Amino acid sequence: MTAPGFFTSEWAAAVRGALTAGPSEQARAGKLQRYWDSFEKVKGKYASSWALECRDLPGVPSRPGGAAALVVVWADGAVTACQIAAPGTPVDATYTLGMDYQDWKALHEGYDAQRTVMYRKLLLTDGDLLEFFKSIYFFVESLAVIGGVPAEYPEPARPDGVPKSVEELNTEIIKRYLRVFETRDVGELKEIVADDVIAHGAGRGVQGRHWVENSVLAPGLSACRVRVDDLFAARDRVTVSFTMTYTHERTGQDVAMTGTKSYKLRDGKIVEFWGETDVYGFLRQLGLVPGEFPAV
Repeated sequence: MTAPGFFTSEWAAAVRGALTAGPSEQARAGKLQRYWDSFEKVKGKYASSWALECRDLPGVPSRPGGAAALVVVWADGAVTACQIAAPGTPVDATYTLGMDYQDWKALHEGYDAQRTVMYRKLLLTDGDLLEFFKSIYFFVESLAVIGGVPAEYPEPARPDGVPKSVEELNTEIIKRYLRVFETRDVGELKEIVADDVIAHGAGRGVQGRHWVENSVLAPGLSACRVRVDDLFAARDRVTVSFTMTYTHERTGQDVAMTGTKSYKLRDGKIVEFWGETDVYGFLRQLGLVPGEFPAV
């Protein structure tokens, strides 16, 4: 099923349902219950509205580009209205906040919501700053929920005759590569991974695309979800930190594995990469290794 387009009415409807439901069990597991008790207390009496702007929303055939807003209205612990205000439409909200399209996209791809606010990627442009920050943690968790709602993000239009940089092209290849872990379509690897790719990690090096294919088709694990936590591209290298969440088929348990890898690309394919993944932490979640590191 195709995800709705970003900043469409279908996407806004999905956002409304997700916000009313609140953060997932996986998100809640990472913080103390006292924190979530406070979150629910704020949510239960929250009665403000947000206009969350995308300052430079790309135009598509069905909609012009420009500054548009997702308007979210809260009352009695639920979202009572959630809709898109098209470019040029006046918006009346308790708080107006603006963010660039690329930062919205980064949030969707897994960039931390708290850092999005802390590093002023999302700026409050209208509303009482002090009152807004009294419930900042509720807002941050809600922003993370919004970022997690599936959506198709259109590519921004480029000026005629301006080609993509090598860094942009290589980044697209790495994101496509990571999506293969979700789709398990190993046939696609032939287009983006060299036959004789060299992989370094876990104290050894191996050669051949079949090693990557085996990793994608790891037995006993399914429903892989990949989140890009950080990414940096320069010339022929792309370094990415990621979190892969799998469902363990025997137990039905969701288990996460973090990692950081650096990829070298040539002629549109990955030819070599280095990195490590937290396999110990992954196994610890399954109860297969001790919860504490043994003394050395």
